[in-house]
Amino acid sequence: MWFWGTLASAATLGIVTGCTAKFGASGSNPNGANAAIAFIFLFGFVYSLTYTPLQAVYPAEVLSYNTRAKGMAMYALAVSCASFVNTYPAPIALGRIQWKYYLVYVVWDVFEAITVYFFAVETKGRTLEELDEIFNDPHPVRASIAKRKVLIVEEDGAAVVKDVETVAP
Repeated sequence: MWFWGTLASAATLGIVTGCTAKFGASGSNPNGANAAIAFIFLFGFVYSLTYTPLQAVYPAEVLSYNTRAKGMAMYALAVSCASFVNTYPAPIALGRIQWKYYLVYVVWDVFEAITVYFFAVETKGRTLEELDEIFNDPHPVRASIAKRKVLIVEEDGAAVVKDVETVAP
């Protein structure tokens, strides 16, 4: 979700960049300018679907109990710094370099997508014990996407899960 949401954010902002570059200043095509506005709203939808839930959940999910408070403090600092940059300098930059300012966000989103693809650990459907095992592995990303074959057998009337093999991606 994080990877595809980041790519979708880059794509919507790329379309906004193209529409505002072509139709923003001249006003020659109101439909093109309206398309830019529509894709700004679509970007907001994609962001809300992807980043709003993952911003706080992912750090809390991947950090161990004893480092969670420090990690969430770092998360709060990073979000506050990003909010500052997006709130105060952004209108000045849009006024000075106009549509080219969107390119900063397109490039940043592509960089984020690459970073997420190579360094983010998949946590969907994992128990805390499985996450602990993944993060203790020397290569956590590989461990998180490895397929495991398990065998469920009955011993003394209870189901027991036995790890048969792990298949690397």
